[in-house]
Amino acid sequence: MRKHTVLLLTLLFCLNLSSQRQMSYNTKNKKVIKLETVDTLSYICFRKDVPIHQRKVKLSNKVVTIRQEQQSELIRIDSPSEITQLKNDGNIESVYKVLRFPTGKELVVLTNEILVKVNPGKQVSSVLDNLRIPYLMISEIEELSDVSIVQLPTSDNTLDVVNLLVSSPDLVYAEPNFIQFIDGPTSTNATTDLYSTNQWSIVNPYGFTMDVLAAWKLSKGKDIKVAVLDEGVELTHPDLKDNLLPGYDATLGDGPGINGAAAPGDSHGTACAGIIAALENNIGMTGIAPQSKVIPIRIAIGYYENDEKKWRTSSATIARGFGEAYRRGADVVSCSFSSTNVAASVSDAINTLTTNGRNGRGSVVVFSTGNDGSSTVSPYCNLPNVISVGNLEITGNRRFSSNYGSNLKVMAPGAGTYTTYPSGSYGTFGGTSAACPHVASVAALILSLKPNLSQKDVASAIYSSCTKLPGYQYPSPNRWNNETGYGLVSAYEAILASKPFTMIVPDLLCECETHTFSISGPTDRCDSIVWNLYFDKEIISGNGTTSVEVRILEAPGYALPFVASIYYGNRVVKLEEQAHAGVPETYDIIGGDEATEMELTYAEVIMAGATSYTWELKQGRCGIWPNNNIADLLPYDTNKVIIVVTGYNRCGSYAEWLSFTPKRRVSGQNSRQIGTKSVAIYNLSYELIYSDKNLISLFDINAVNLPSGFYVIESQLENGIITREKVYIP
Repeated sequence: MRKHTVLLLTLLFCLNLSSQRQMSYNTKNKKVIKLETVDTLSYICFRKDVPIHQRKVKLSNKVVTIRQEQQSELIRIDSPSEITQLKNDGNIESVYKVLRFPTGKELVVLTNEILVKVNPGKQVSSVLDNLRIPYLMISEIEELSDVSIVQLPTSDNTLDVVNLLVSSPDLVYAEPNFIQFIDGPTSTNATTDLYSTNQWSIVNPYGFTMDVLAAWKLSKGKDIKVAVLDEGVELTHPDLKDNLLPGYDATLGDGPGINGAAAPGDSHGTACAGIIAALENNIGMTGIAPQSKVIPIRIAIGYYENDEKKWRTSSATIARGFGEAYRRGADVVSCSFSSTNVAASVSDAINTLTTNGRNGRGSVVVFSTGNDGSSTVSPYCNLPNVISVGNLEITGNRRFSSNYGSNLKVMAPGAGTYTTYPSGSYGTFGGTSAACPHVASVAALILSLKPNLSQKDVASAIYSSCTKLPGYQYPSPNRWNNETGYGLVSAYEAILASKPFTMIVPDLLCECETHTFSISGPTDRCDSIVWNLYFDKEIISGNGTTSVEVRILEAPGYALPFVASIYYGNRVVKLEEQAHAGVPETYDIIGGDEATEMELTYAEVIMAGATSYTWELKQGRCGIWPNNNIADLLPYDTNKVIIVVTGYNRCGSYAEWLSFTPKRRVSGQNSRQIGTKSVAIYNLSYELIYSDKNLISLFDINAVNLPSGFYVIESQLENGIITREKVYIP
């Protein structure tokens, strides 16, 4: 597949865009994607053997952005005839149209490449051949299942081919592989100060922190892999290098991004990585999850122009980045970027991550909401299972530029965040780009303690534990706000919401026996543990530790509470569990009790602490079909019935007497239900006595002339449901 490199457009709105024409293509779900052609711009690709100086001379002042290593250029066009001249130039391999989405300012380039995903068992080549679509090459994308790039002979009919392909039942989707020009993320500012006093997410004079110091008592993200999809990371930064795993360049080597490395001067990915996993090495700053590992995945080529950051990427590149995050087992994915349109291939790759990542538990994907000050979040934030993050100021207010709206989930520190910077230095970083990795870090803290949690469990723990911000209303029942979501993320409370501690108690406690109680979880950093046992007991050993041996002096027959308080400085986590002590005890009887006149069909006896039951008929005539603590009962007459139910456990047994008198039920006429199509009558041995498979009128049981006694009437409704009832015929 041809590789393209280009700088981003800088003076978009300074260009003459008066000449525009509408274009569109259809998606598989029949949605129409509209675009506008920008006739004043073209995207050209030189032949590889054309020297750089010759490219510059040929284009002269037509180049909008210029970079020495460029094989491709974005150029100004003054007249349609210039495009024809370029296409006929032997030094130029391709000339592509420049488009933009009507709803945004981002530019895209319409190439001769289409992203195609086929249904399982289908071949792209067969689909193309059946539709008589000519093509030059088919390249599979290894990182994505069943997704290929189809290269057409020309870009003139790319959208027409897409519209033809989406009509095929053999495809999941087909879409143009646009080269995308994305407004770059918020830049950092360099500083020579190596020791941070500005990590206000940790220490804030206004009090709006993420409670990181308390969270570190429980977790620092050990062994969790966080993929940072960005413009690359400085692999040699002293505060990062020991926490970096082998990276990946999803641009396929388009620029100096080998192994996920950032190009010289590219700071954005390095800044995001520092917020997550900067080392605890007493220099610079410390990441929110300093024991986690970062996988740098380069999905864009970035540069600064007039202090404004720009990115160039493509649909295939972004999708490839998410696919590689899945292949490399990323637990969390941090995404501080946005665009006007989300390609189907990208959405598909993200969905695969959030549903199938982490061995089916789902990877946690976090996105920034964008920095347009818009009441609509970035389209990525509207995808299922994505945690969207807005930008909070140090004073506890939403940053004016932070996008908000219905799919905003949480807020995190953004403006003026101190973090790692290129050339081994440090700087301040801002925008929702800085807020996003803060939340990704919290997910890493949680998963380090509870690796078996699902993606939804992690998200729920984060949402439910947020700090509500003053000045914003959080009405019930969702406790959510349009500008700040669920509030400011709390690392400490989110960890507790994930229930990192477990008290292990015996299933059953007996008198005068010794039992062991223990606590699992991150107790190695705690200051002390206090056990509170509210009953007659004797602690044999282990008081003040995570495991105690206890002798029960009196087992009263019901559940006893066990409370353990785990102290971390001025914080305390309380655990409470109950364990049954002594022989079983009757809790409830459902279906019958002493002196109750009724016709029983079943009885349920609940004895606290019982592990098995026996049923015994003491008086009367009654069929009993027990299933542990539940039994089907069928009285044979109206005489008094006495049944003894006994519950057993290791400590002993307890017997409960069940006494009742069946009430004679007389049914002279049984009218068929609406929709009843058949009826059958059985005796108590379930032998068929009578049946009518084509019931057309009300059913009168007296007309059957049955002997007196108990019978079972079975009715079948037109919807197939079968009902049964036992009646007594006098």
